[in-house]
Amino acid sequence: VPAAEKKRVVVVGGGPAGLEAARVSALRGHRVTLIEAEERLGGALNPAGAPRFKKADRELIAWYEASLAELGVELRLNTRADKALLDAMGPQVVFVAEGSEPRKLALPGADGANVTDALAVLSGKVVPGEKTVIIGGGLVACELALHLAQSGRAVTLLARRALLRSS
Repeated sequence: VPAAEKKRVVVVGGGPAGLEAARVSALRGHRVTLIEAEERLGGALNPAGAPRFKKADRELIAWYEASLAELGVELRLNTRADKALLDAMGPQVVFVAEGSEPRKLALPGADGANVTDALAVLSGKVVPGEKTVIIGGGLVACELALHLAQSGRAVTLLARRALLRSS
């Protein structure tokens, strides 16, 4: 539905929530600027889309990029939003969609050099060893386990109620 009053909208964060906020705001007729601290849009979808079986994630980012360009959304990549920048821009509406941080486990040894999170592995910042233990049985853990197993690693997946092992 077109907005009754067209506003100057700033979206902080170029992950899935920010991309959708920018798209819908532009569809409604608002003048939209999306600010993203990284060099590309997508947020956590970028590392999540790294496994070859996650083509849909990569396609979703490309679709958002094309949609936002078509809608005339101004993109400011490699830009950190702070009070001074927002004051200078003078938006009437600000969406803050900065994403989240991976949960840290409260386990002995969780702060060790051999412990990391899924996004660090998927983004290539950390290369796991040939034998990897993944704690968690949710979607991210299972997709990471599949990705690592497909790349030839021995993976042990620890979940609350089950122990699964691939060789």
